Amino acid sequence: MDKITKYAALAIIYLTVACFFAGCGYKNPYLDSDGATKAPVSMHVPMWTNQTNELGLESVFHRELTGWLQKNRQINLVSEEDNADYILKGTLLSIEHPALSYGQFDQAVELEVRIEVNYTLTETDSNNVVIKKSRKKLEEPYFVAGNWTMTRGNLEKSLKKMAEKLAEEIYMEIMFSVL
Repeated sequence: MDKITKYAALAIIYLTVACFFAGCGYKNPYLDSDGATKAPVSMHVPMWTNQTNELGLESVFHRELTGWLQKNRQINLVSEEDNADYILKGTLLSIEHPALSYGQFDQAVELEVRIEVNYTLTETDSNNVVIKKSRKKLEEPYFVAGNWTMTRGNLEKSLKKMAEKLAEEIYMEIMFSVL
C-alpha cells in the first residue's frame, strides 16, 4: 500500500505541474491565434534627423534602435522604404546640459543631459500612424571629471544609456501595437 501511495502522490504532482504550465497564460509570440507561424513584418528605420548641436547623436540612437529591433525575428529591417511594411522615423529636437550639483567655488560637478525627441511608426500601405510620440523628454546625469576628455566620455556613456532606454521603449511599443 505504501508504494501505491507514493505513485499516487507522484501522479498528483505531475498533474499539478502539467496543469500549471497549461494554464499559466504562456503564448508563443511567433504564432498567430490559429497556431500558424506569423509572417515577419518588414521595417525601414532611416537615420533620424538631428536638429541638435551634438554631432553624431543620430548615429548613437540609430545603432541602439536597430540593435533592439534586430533581436526579434518577427521584424525584418530593410534598407529601402519601398520594401517596408512600416517606417520608423524620428527627430532629435534639442539637447541641453543643466547642472545638477555644485562643488567648491560654485563649479558644477554633476550635469544632466536632456534630449527631446519626436518619432512615428507609420504603416506604409494605409499611411496609418501606428505610434506617435511628440516632444518626448529623456534625461540622464553625468559627472564632470578633472579634464575635458573624461567629462566627454561620461557624457557619451549617458547618451548611449539614453538611446538604449528609448530603443527598448520603442521596441516594446512595437511589440504591443504591431506584432
